[in-house]
Amino acid sequence: MLEMSSKKLYRGIDVFKLIAAFGVVAVHTGINFLNTLGRIGVPFFVIISSFFFFQHYFKLSNAEKRKEYVKKFVKRLCLLFLTWEFFYIPLALREYVKINFERGFTIKTLLVYVFDFFYPVPSNANGWGPSWYLIAMCMALPIFISIFYLLRKNWVILGIFCVLIEIYYIGANGYGFLTHWSTLGTYGFPRVFIYIYIGMLIAKFRNKINEYSFKKCFGCFSSILILFLIENFIIGILGGVFTSEEVVTTAPTALVGSLVAIKWQPNIANTVNARNFSTFLYCAQQWEIVVWRSFIHIFSITFLEMNLIEFMFVVISSYIFYLLYRWIRNETVK
Repeated sequence: MLEMSSKKLYRGIDVFKLIAAFGVVAVHTGINFLNTLGRIGVPFFVIISSFFFFQHYFKLSNAEKRKEYVKKFVKRLCLLFLTWEFFYIPLALREYVKINFERGFTIKTLLVYVFDFFYPVPSNANGWGPSWYLIAMCMALPIFISIFYLLRKNWVILGIFCVLIEIYYIGANGYGFLTHWSTLGTYGFPRVFIYIYIGMLIAKFRNKINEYSFKKCFGCFSSILILFLIENFIIGILGGVFTSEEVVTTAPTALVGSLVAIKWQPNIANTVNARNFSTFLYCAQQWEIVVWRSFIHIFSITFLEMNLIEFMFVVISSYIFYLLYRWIRNETVK
């Protein structure tokens, strides 16, 4: 979602990004089965963004250029967040009033709101919970790189560090019904460390990965995706939820899925629109969800397959606004 420019065309990534965005919407609209698959969406986005970032980062000749590149990347993330935050101001104000009305208007509640603004799940204080990913990446990438150099570029120790953090999130989320660990931090920057690390590994060992065929990668992905679904199903049966944020197979599934996306070159002439719409859909979805749920609440509408209708409404209305955005942009550029 957030990759910097690259000369090579990755059509498979563009298509996978759109599918991943659909998956994230499925999570937020509660479509059974698809909302489980959708849990791979954000990990995929982080891995691919990190892959593109480090693919260029490792080519830079000196420390100064690398620092500037990190600043440029983070600045781009912040700009994306702030641009969309402008459109979510009405929802943010609504949440501000709601939160402070319940707790009272004090300095303490203001500070709590500021925290919730940058940690928007589950409070939705900034108006759009999905923004947690952008905020987390803004914080995580510079910190991750600092840790990398602090460890004197020791890939093994860094990997162990990231895995230990991931183990905590797996225990707190997927297996929280057994561990009863706190889920605090699930939507914070440390959670994406493991996926940044995976993206960095793919960028570092890109030539080695080229030795594996698309067919082999796809076969491996199909197998591990089945394991991912089985694990979530078993967790749901045993007392957890069928759509856990993190389970044991989340990271491996996202890793192999990313390799498939990187190696796949579908026979599609132009996938740029798929790439751009995936970002637009991810960022715009909260408004459509709020509008839809307000509509059915006001008119007390209930019927079967409501979640599917909501999903379709979000995707279609987002695409209409995306086309409107493209038209305005084209007219402005002229």
